[in-house]
Amino acid sequence: MGKAMGEGMRQALAAALFVLAFACGAARAATVTLAWDPNAEADLSGYRVYYATNSLLSATTSQATADASVTKTTLAGPATTYALSLSYDTTYFFRLTAFDTSNNESAFNVSSTTLLGVEVSTRTPSAPAADVSSPTVPTGLAASNVSTAAFTLGWTASTDDVGVTGYRLDVSTTAGFTVLLAGYNNKDLGNVTSASITGLAAGTTHYARLRAYDAAGNASANSVAASTSTLTPPDTTAPSAPGGPVLSGATTSTLSLSWTASTDNVGVTGYRLDVSTTAGFTVLLAGYNNKDLGNVTSASITGLTAGTTHYARLRAYDAAGNASANSV
Repeated sequence: MGKAMGEGMRQALAAALFVLAFACGAARAATVTLAWDPNAEADLSGYRVYYATNSLLSATTSQATADASVTKTTLAGPATTYALSLSYDTTYFFRLTAFDTSNNESAFNVSSTTLLGVEVSTRTPSAPAADVSSPTVPTGLAASNVSTAAFTLGWTASTDDVGVTGYRLDVSTTAGFTVLLAGYNNKDLGNVTSASITGLAAGTTHYARLRAYDAAGNASANSVAASTSTLTPPDTTAPSAPGGPVLSGATTSTLSLSWTASTDNVGVTGYRLDVSTTAGFTVLLAGYNNKDLGNVTSASITGLTAGTTHYARLRAYDAAGNASANSV
Protein backbone atom coordinates (compact mmCIF):
# COMPACT_ATOMS: atom_id res chain seq x y z
CA MET A 1 0.00 0.00 0.00
CA GLY A 2 3.05 2.28 0.37
CA LYS A 3 2.95 4.28 -2.91
CA ALA A 4 -0.75 3.88 -3.47
CA MET A 5 -1.47 5.14 0.01
CA GLY A 6 0.78 8.09 -0.55
CA GLU A 7 -1.09 8.97 -3.75
CA GLY A 8 -4.39 8.56 -1.92
CA MET A 9 -3.21 11.00 0.69
CA ARG A 10 -2.38 13.54 -1.99
CA GLN A 11 -5.96 13.43 -3.15
CA ALA A 12 -7.88 12.95 0.10
CA LEU A 13 -5.77 14.95 2.53
CA ALA A 14 -4.36 17.59 0.26
CA ALA A 15 -4.36 20.98 2.00
CA ALA A 16 -7.06 19.67 4.32
CA LEU A 17 -5.18 19.53 7.60
CA PHE A 18 -6.12 22.55 9.71
CA VAL A 19 -6.50 23.77 13.28
CA LEU A 20 -10.17 23.54 14.11
CA ALA A 21 -10.30 25.16 17.57
CA PHE A 22 -8.42 26.45 20.59
CA ALA A 23 -9.44 26.17 24.21
CA CYS A 24 -7.80 27.16 27.47
CA GLY A 25 -7.95 24.24 29.86
CA ALA A 26 -8.19 24.36 33.66
CA ALA A 27 -5.05 22.23 33.87
CA ARG A 28 -2.88 25.12 32.71
CA ALA A 29 -2.70 23.82 29.12
CA ALA A 30 -4.10 24.92 25.78
CA THR A 31 -6.24 22.44 23.85
CA VAL A 32 -5.73 22.43 20.07
CA THR A 33 -8.11 20.49 17.82
CA LEU A 34 -6.92 19.32 14.39
CA ALA A 35 -9.22 18.24 11.57
CA TRP A 36 -8.71 16.77 8.09
CA ASP A 37 -10.57 15.25 5.16
CA PRO A 38 -10.88 11.44 5.23
CA ASN A 39 -8.55 9.20 3.25
CA ALA A 40 -10.35 7.16 0.56
CA GLU A 41 -8.35 3.93 0.88
CA ALA A 42 -10.56 0.83 1.31
CA ASP A 43 -8.19 -0.76 3.84
CA LEU A 44 -7.52 2.40 5.82
CA SER A 45 -6.64 1.56 9.43
CA GLY A 46 -6.00 5.02 10.86
CA TYR A 47 -3.85 8.16 10.94
CA ARG A 48 -0.69 9.39 12.59
CA VAL A 49 -0.25 12.97 13.73
CA TYR A 50 3.31 14.34 13.96
CA TYR A 51 3.98 17.62 15.73
CA ALA A 52 6.94 19.59 17.05
CA THR A 53 8.01 23.12 17.92
CA ASN A 54 10.21 23.25 14.81
CA SER A 55 9.15 22.90 11.17
CA LEU A 56 8.59 19.41 9.76
CA LEU A 57 8.24 20.52 6.15
CA SER A 58 11.61 19.13 4.99
CA ALA A 59 11.46 15.96 7.10
CA THR A 60 10.46 12.50 5.94
CA THR A 61 8.32 10.26 8.12
CA SER A 62 11.42 8.22 9.00
CA GLN A 63 13.34 11.33 9.99
CA ALA A 64 10.40 12.64 12.02
CA THR A 65 10.05 9.28 13.79
CA ALA A 66 13.72 9.25 14.69
CA ASP A 67 13.69 12.84 15.94
CA ALA A 68 13.19 12.89 19.72
CA SER A 69 11.79 16.42 19.51
CA VAL A 70 8.88 15.22 17.36
CA THR A 71 5.80 13.73 18.97
CA LYS A 72 3.96 11.03 17.02
CA THR A 73 0.44 9.94 17.93
CA THR A 74 -1.34 7.00 16.30
CA LEU A 75 -5.10 7.28 15.89
CA ALA A 76 -6.84 4.01 15.10
CA GLY A 77 -10.00 4.09 13.04
CA PRO A 78 -11.59 6.60 10.67
CA ALA A 79 -11.64 9.63 13.00
CA THR A 80 -10.83 12.91 11.23
CA THR A 81 -10.33 15.14 14.28
CA TYR A 82 -7.85 15.04 17.13
CA ALA A 83 -7.68 17.22 20.25
CA LEU A 84 -4.39 17.55 22.12
CA SER A 85 -3.20 19.56 25.12
CA LEU A 86 -0.17 21.75 24.47
CA SER A 87 1.86 24.36 26.31
CA TYR A 88 0.68 27.95 26.26
CA ASP A 89 2.31 30.65 24.13
CA THR A 90 4.22 28.19 21.91
CA THR A 91 4.34 27.67 18.13
CA TYR A 92 3.68 24.12 16.94
CA PHE A 93 3.96 22.48 13.50
CA PHE A 94 1.74 19.58 12.43
CA ARG A 95 1.83 16.95 9.67
CA LEU A 96 -0.32 13.92 9.01
CA THR A 97 0.02 10.41 7.54
CA ALA A 98 -2.37 7.53 6.98
CA PHE A 99 -1.68 3.82 7.45
CA ASP A 100 -3.45 0.65 6.32
CA THR A 101 -4.31 -2.64 7.92
CA SER A 102 -0.83 -3.95 7.09
CA ASN A 103 0.69 -0.91 8.84
CA ASN A 104 1.98 0.55 5.58
CA GLU A 105 2.28 4.27 6.16
CA SER A 106 1.81 7.00 3.58
CA ALA A 107 4.13 9.94 3.08
CA PHE A 108 3.26 13.21 4.78
CA ASN A 109 0.22 15.08 3.49
CA VAL A 110 0.78 17.18 0.34
CA SER A 111 -1.08 19.87 -1.59
CA SER A 112 -3.47 18.54 -4.22
CA THR A 113 -2.62 21.41 -6.54
CA THR A 114 1.19 21.52 -6.27
CA LEU A 115 1.80 18.00 -4.93
CA LEU A 116 4.28 19.65 -2.59
CA GLY A 117 4.45 18.88 1.09
CA VAL A 118 2.42 21.13 3.37
CA GLU A 119 2.25 21.55 7.13
CA VAL A 120 0.02 23.41 9.52
CA SER A 121 1.46 25.64 12.18
CA THR A 122 -0.17 27.61 14.94
CA ARG A 123 0.75 29.46 18.08
CA THR A 124 -1.16 28.57 21.23
CA PRO A 125 -2.66 31.42 23.24
CA SER A 126 -1.03 32.95 26.25
CA ALA A 127 -1.85 31.44 29.61
CA PRO A 128 -4.91 33.01 31.26
CA ALA A 129 -4.34 35.20 34.28
CA ALA A 130 -4.45 33.40 37.62
CA ASP A 131 -7.93 33.29 39.18
CA VAL A 132 -7.76 34.95 42.59
CA SER A 133 -11.42 35.95 42.94
CA SER A 134 -13.61 34.04 45.37
CA PRO A 135 -17.21 33.10 44.61
CA THR A 136 -20.01 35.04 46.24
CA VAL A 137 -21.47 33.73 49.49
CA PRO A 138 -24.35 31.23 49.11
CA THR A 139 -27.66 32.78 50.21
CA GLY A 140 -31.18 31.76 51.10
CA LEU A 141 -30.37 28.60 53.06
CA ALA A 142 -33.60 26.89 54.08
CA ALA A 143 -34.54 23.50 55.51
CA SER A 144 -37.44 21.40 54.21
CA ASN A 145 -38.71 17.81 54.35
CA VAL A 146 -37.77 17.60 58.02
CA SER A 147 -38.08 14.14 59.61
CA THR A 148 -36.87 12.52 62.82
CA ALA A 149 -33.40 11.87 61.33
CA ALA A 150 -32.99 14.06 58.24
CA PHE A 151 -33.83 17.24 56.39
CA THR A 152 -33.22 18.76 52.96
CA LEU A 153 -31.12 21.93 52.73
CA GLY A 154 -31.63 24.23 49.75
CA TRP A 155 -29.93 27.51 48.78
CA THR A 156 -29.45 30.11 46.05
CA ALA A 157 -26.39 29.48 43.87
CA SER A 158 -23.23 31.54 44.26
CA THR A 159 -21.59 33.31 41.31
CA ASP A 160 -17.92 33.50 40.29
CA ASP A 161 -15.88 35.33 37.65
CA VAL A 162 -14.81 31.99 36.13
CA GLY A 163 -17.32 29.53 37.53
CA VAL A 164 -18.42 27.91 40.77
CA THR A 165 -17.05 24.37 41.16
CA GLY A 166 -19.00 23.33 44.24
CA TYR A 167 -20.00 23.88 47.85
CA ARG A 168 -18.72 22.63 51.21
CA LEU A 169 -21.07 22.02 54.13
CA ASP A 170 -20.78 22.12 57.91
CA VAL A 171 -23.52 20.79 60.22
CA SER A 172 -23.54 21.21 63.99
CA THR A 173 -25.84 21.02 66.99
CA THR A 174 -24.38 24.31 68.28
CA ALA A 175 -25.05 27.73 66.79
CA GLY A 176 -21.33 28.56 66.98
CA PHE A 177 -20.33 25.38 65.09
CA THR A 178 -17.92 24.50 67.89
CA VAL A 179 -18.53 20.79 67.29
CA LEU A 180 -19.28 19.49 63.78
CA LEU A 181 -21.23 16.31 63.09
CA ALA A 182 -19.31 13.31 61.78
CA GLY A 183 -19.43 13.33 57.99
CA TYR A 184 -20.45 17.00 57.86
CA ASN A 185 -17.13 18.74 58.55
CA ASN A 186 -16.36 20.65 55.33
CA LYS A 187 -18.30 18.05 53.31
CA ASP A 188 -17.89 18.51 49.54
CA LEU A 189 -21.34 18.53 47.93
CA GLY A 190 -20.30 19.26 44.35
CA ASN A 191 -22.01 21.92 42.23
CA VAL A 192 -25.59 21.57 43.45
CA THR A 193 -28.15 23.80 45.17
CA SER A 194 -29.72 21.27 47.52
CA ALA A 195 -28.54 18.40 49.68
CA SER A 196 -30.03 15.76 51.97
CA ILE A 197 -28.60 15.79 55.49
CA THR A 198 -29.14 12.41 57.13
CA GLY A 199 -28.21 10.35 60.20
CA LEU A 200 -29.34 13.04 62.65
CA ALA A 201 -30.55 12.75 66.23
CA ALA A 202 -34.32 13.08 66.68
CA GLY A 203 -35.79 16.05 68.50
CA THR A 204 -32.56 18.06 68.15
CA THR A 205 -31.83 21.51 66.71
CA HIS A 206 -29.26 21.40 63.89
CA TYR A 207 -27.38 24.26 62.24
CA ALA A 208 -26.00 24.23 58.67
CA ARG A 209 -23.69 26.59 56.79
CA LEU A 210 -22.07 26.56 53.32
CA ARG A 211 -19.08 27.90 51.43
CA ALA A 212 -18.75 28.05 47.63
CA TYR A 213 -15.41 27.31 45.94
CA ASP A 214 -14.01 27.51 42.40
CA ALA A 215 -11.52 25.44 40.38
CA ALA A 216 -8.62 27.62 41.54
CA GLY A 217 -9.37 26.80 45.17
CA ASN A 218 -10.80 30.21 46.05
CA ALA A 219 -13.56 29.89 48.67
CA SER A 220 -16.32 32.26 49.71
CA ALA A 221 -17.06 33.26 53.27
CA ASN A 222 -19.53 31.11 55.19
CA SER A 223 -23.20 31.61 54.50
CA VAL A 224 -25.62 32.75 57.16
CA ALA A 225 -26.52 29.56 59.04
CA ALA A 226 -29.88 27.86 58.68
CA SER A 227 -31.34 25.95 61.61
CA THR A 228 -34.11 23.42 62.06
CA SER A 229 -35.16 20.86 64.65
CA THR A 230 -35.61 17.25 63.71
CA LEU A 231 -38.94 15.75 64.66
CA THR A 232 -39.47 13.82 67.88
CA PRO A 233 -40.54 10.22 67.24
CA PRO A 234 -44.16 9.42 68.15
CA ASP A 235 -44.54 8.34 71.79
CA THR A 236 -46.30 4.97 71.79
CA THR A 237 -45.27 3.80 75.26
CA ALA A 238 -47.93 3.86 77.97
CA PRO A 239 -47.15 4.81 81.60
CA SER A 240 -46.98 2.11 84.24
CA ALA A 241 -50.15 1.45 86.20
CA PRO A 242 -50.55 3.54 89.37
CA GLY A 243 -49.40 1.57 92.43
CA GLY A 244 -51.09 0.82 95.73
CA PRO A 245 -54.22 2.96 95.68
CA VAL A 246 -55.52 3.39 99.25
CA LEU A 247 -58.88 4.78 100.41
CA SER A 248 -58.82 6.54 103.81
CA GLY A 249 -60.39 9.36 105.82
CA ALA A 250 -63.92 8.08 105.38
CA THR A 251 -66.88 10.30 106.39
CA THR A 252 -70.58 9.83 105.66
CA SER A 253 -70.09 11.28 102.15
CA THR A 254 -66.40 11.46 101.36
CA LEU A 255 -63.25 9.37 100.99
CA SER A 256 -59.59 10.23 100.47
CA LEU A 257 -57.70 8.29 97.77
CA SER A 258 -53.90 8.16 97.49
CA TRP A 259 -51.54 6.13 95.30
CA THR A 260 -47.95 5.65 94.17
CA ALA A 261 -47.05 7.66 91.08
CA SER A 262 -46.74 5.96 87.71
CA THR A 263 -43.65 6.27 85.53
CA ASP A 264 -43.36 6.94 81.78
CA ASN A 265 -40.58 7.08 79.16
CA VAL A 266 -41.43 10.72 78.48
CA GLY A 267 -43.50 11.81 81.46
CA VAL A 268 -46.84 11.22 83.16
CA THR A 269 -49.39 13.92 82.38
CA GLY A 270 -52.15 12.90 84.78
CA TYR A 271 -54.56 10.29 86.13
CA ARG A 272 -58.17 9.36 85.42
CA LEU A 273 -60.46 8.00 88.15
CA ASP A 274 -63.47 5.66 88.16
CA VAL A 275 -65.62 5.23 91.28
CA SER A 276 -68.37 2.59 91.58
CA THR A 277 -70.49 0.82 94.17
CA THR A 278 -69.84 -2.50 92.40
CA ALA A 279 -66.55 -4.39 92.42
CA GLY A 280 -66.82 -4.97 88.67
CA PHE A 281 -67.33 -1.25 88.00
CA THR A 282 -70.45 -2.08 86.00
CA VAL A 283 -72.04 1.19 87.11
CA LEU A 284 -69.91 4.31 87.63
CA LEU A 285 -70.90 7.18 89.91
CA ALA A 286 -71.89 10.46 88.30
CA GLY A 287 -68.84 12.69 88.04
CA TYR A 288 -66.45 9.77 88.53
CA ASN A 289 -66.53 8.14 85.12
CA ASN A 290 -62.98 8.58 83.79
CA LYS A 291 -62.57 11.76 85.84
CA ASP A 292 -59.35 13.65 85.02
CA LEU A 293 -57.49 14.40 88.24
CA GLY A 294 -54.38 16.01 86.75
CA ASN A 295 -50.84 15.02 87.75
CA VAL A 296 -51.38 14.37 91.47
CA THR A 297 -51.03 11.37 93.79
CA SER A 298 -54.10 11.97 95.99
CA ALA A 299 -57.70 13.08 95.53
CA SER A 300 -60.86 13.64 97.59
CA ILE A 301 -63.95 11.71 96.49
CA THR A 302 -67.13 13.52 97.57
CA GLY A 303 -70.91 13.30 97.24
CA LEU A 304 -71.04 9.65 98.28
CA THR A 305 -73.93 7.71 99.83
CA ALA A 306 -73.52 7.00 103.56
CA GLY A 307 -73.13 3.42 104.69
CA THR A 308 -72.19 2.22 101.17
CA THR A 309 -69.13 0.35 99.94
CA HIS A 310 -67.29 2.22 97.21
CA TYR A 311 -64.59 1.03 94.81
CA ALA A 312 -62.00 3.25 93.12
CA ARG A 313 -59.51 2.59 90.29
CA LEU A 314 -57.03 4.78 88.43
CA ARG A 315 -55.25 4.98 85.08
CA ALA A 316 -52.20 7.11 84.27
CA TYR A 317 -51.86 8.85 80.89
CA ASP A 318 -49.16 10.83 79.07
CA ALA A 319 -49.13 13.78 76.68
CA ALA A 320 -49.36 11.50 73.63
CA GLY A 321 -52.61 10.01 74.96
CA ASN A 322 -51.11 6.66 75.94
CA ALA A 323 -52.93 5.25 78.99
CA SER A 324 -51.81 2.66 81.50
CA ALA A 325 -53.78 -0.35 82.63
CA ASN A 326 -56.14 0.19 85.56
CA SER A 327 -54.64 0.12 89.03
CA VAL A 328 -55.27 -2.96 91.12
